[in-house]
Amino acid sequence: MPTEKDNIPHSVRERIEQNRRAHKKIVLRFYSIAWVFVIVAFVVWGRLYWIAGVDGAEWRRIERAHRPVKDVVEYPKRGNIYTSSGELLRVSIPLFRMRFDFRSEGYLALCDSNRCNEREVLKTLAQISLRSIPRLRTLDKANTEEALVQRWLKQSNKGNRGADLYGYNITFDEYEALKRDSLMWTYKKDGKKKGRSPFYLALNSDKISKRSSPNGDMAKSILGFVLERTQDSITVAQGGIEEYYNKYLAGSFGIKEQSFRTTRSTTIRKTPPIDGADLYTTIDWTLQDIAEETLIAQIDSYQAHRGSVAVMEVNTGRIVAISNKKRDLKTNKIEETGNHIFLDLIEPGSTLKTASMVIALDDGLVHPKETIDIGNNRVWHYRGKPIKDHNVGVLTYEEALANSSNIASAKMITAGYEHRPERFVKSLRALGFGDSLRSDIPNPSIPIIHSPGGKAWDKLTLSRMSYGYAMQLPPIYILTFYNALANGGRIMRPYLVDRVINSKGEIVLENKPTVLKSDIATPSTIDAVRTMLRMVVTEGTAKHLRTPIVSISGKTGTARYTDPGRGYIPDEHVVSFCGFFPSENPRYTVYANIVRPQNPKGRPAAALMAGPIVKAIAIADAQRQKQINFEDLNASKVSPIAPHLLSGRRPSVEGFSEQAGLSLSSDKEHQKTSYVTPQTQKDSKIDLVPINAQRQEIMPSVIGMSASDAYYLLLNHGLSVQLKGRGEVVAQSKPSGSKIGKGEKVLLHLQPRHSPSTPPKDISTPDKQNER
Repeated sequence: MPTEKDNIPHSVRERIEQNRRAHKKIVLRFYSIAWVFVIVAFVVWGRLYWIAGVDGAEWRRIERAHRPVKDVVEYPKRGNIYTSSGELLRVSIPLFRMRFDFRSEGYLALCDSNRCNEREVLKTLAQISLRSIPRLRTLDKANTEEALVQRWLKQSNKGNRGADLYGYNITFDEYEALKRDSLMWTYKKDGKKKGRSPFYLALNSDKISKRSSPNGDMAKSILGFVLERTQDSITVAQGGIEEYYNKYLAGSFGIKEQSFRTTRSTTIRKTPPIDGADLYTTIDWTLQDIAEETLIAQIDSYQAHRGSVAVMEVNTGRIVAISNKKRDLKTNKIEETGNHIFLDLIEPGSTLKTASMVIALDDGLVHPKETIDIGNNRVWHYRGKPIKDHNVGVLTYEEALANSSNIASAKMITAGYEHRPERFVKSLRALGFGDSLRSDIPNPSIPIIHSPGGKAWDKLTLSRMSYGYAMQLPPIYILTFYNALANGGRIMRPYLVDRVINSKGEIVLENKPTVLKSDIATPSTIDAVRTMLRMVVTEGTAKHLRTPIVSISGKTGTARYTDPGRGYIPDEHVVSFCGFFPSENPRYTVYANIVRPQNPKGRPAAALMAGPIVKAIAIADAQRQKQINFEDLNASKVSPIAPHLLSGRRPSVEGFSEQAGLSLSSDKEHQKTSYVTPQTQKDSKIDLVPINAQRQEIMPSVIGMSASDAYYLLLNHGLSVQLKGRGEVVAQSKPSGSKIGKGEKVLLHLQPRHSPSTPPKDISTPDKQNER
């Protein structure tokens, strides 16, 4: 019986068979190809495994040889320096060095989108720069769009990987403005920010710090200097406190590992930097200000070459004020100069007669009431050489010192020590002139006192030493000696820093008063000499310093000026005064000198030229003491201070908030701003409200900011800033919102929070008397 298949025509059956064979062939081909892919995949995977596992170490070595991984130094922030009561003397300002990477992923993306039209890319970058950093044009009028493009093209054509964008550092605010520019972002279709643009990815920056002095030259010479760090070197401190305490101020470097690939670099922080510690000096703001202003006035009045002043706290040795000023002989401008108090070597002149008197009294050679005949010729010849004097007749020894008699000092010392000069020299060194004072200043000078039998000793040396010649002393030694007389005979170590506080708020160093020698003479000798030093002011050579406000004791000194290469200069002198106040219970000892004063009316007079500096400081201190009623201060009446946040830079405010355990609101819009002011909300959270500080030509409000943040912000606006007081900013001389010009002066009044009085918000612009 025929089947259905048999009923199919032969031609149809052939086509079906052909289709079946074709389908089988396609399936076979598909499986063959699939197996080939599987085999290739296994081979590739096996090879990758072999390269990564077995040969991996060798390939990584080859890569490191061609693209080395290098450690990059990350620099810490240098610590601040303050006065004893917290006013800023030195602060580090963060700056940024900007570079454009021609091999970065960002630049390659820009180059691809612009078909590698490098000029167009750099032209856009120049427009961003000039828009974000207006200061570029004010610093250099040649910084046009085309000039910037040409400069960058020149660096690119040299084959450099990167271009130094501006040739100098930009501020933190300028850096933030550059990053905020609209072309530094990519955007979604709805206009919202998507991510960083290729321009941003092609930028590199090096963060560095620049040392700044908010109060101008105040105490500049004793603070020292910090040389600006270039890209590949470290910060170098020279002289003064900056150098001596550099290991604390500098902090510790961090290390980050940087590796390069063809289009990008990767940075991994290995060791974070540790910011430098803050230093609180012994400087008293009020006395320092008085000392500097009076020193400038005296140098100017007598057209002197320079002058110095130092104030020491009697019972501790703390240097509470110190200044060294020099007049530019061409411009007549007087500025802070080298640290002459510690480094100069001068012949002290008549201030050393006091030491001669101490030695003679302690050895029992003379008595204050005994008399000495100095003759009527104003000249006494010793071993054929004249010793001149302005006194005549018979004087008691205390009158001789009060009236600064050269002849009396020479007769007294030569009579007692002519045949035993070594005893006098030994006694002189025992008064503190032969020992190191161990001060916190790098490489201070040490006294030069000649010994009998030495090459510099001759028949006249002893007589000349008696009234302050034939020796060289740093002024700090004279100050320390008179301070010992003021406190009863103790040589105190002079120091300039009270304490060092690290970035965690811990005290890592605290200087305490140190007695270098407990007694330089007997109590009776010290009492007698102190009486004589009071007579110097009441009836002797320093009568001009008498004042009913405060009693001053001390000694005038005049010596011929010596040039290191030329010897004595005719008619040139160094005049000085060293003394203490109040005479009955001394608080401070002061040394002041004026070098090479011009006095057309007659001979140089120490009391008239150097004395007023000491008098002004003494009066200022006395008036300040009268304003303080210590009985009104009752610790039990003082309420504890609640945690308080100052306005300022966002990172600082957020950091202090975290330390204080305060809760911050999370407003994303506010998180974009650089400067904020904290405001408490109803839920006790702290909202950081933005401060409008973007426009360079408009004065921002800095009320409520810390001194350092306010100073830095206004400095970025091109203003000349002067700080007065300590604490937070409570008033500013330019109202917020007003227009400002480059170099304009602004006075900020600072005051601690919870201070009993608050100054008005509108304060006058600093006048010339307030300018430093």
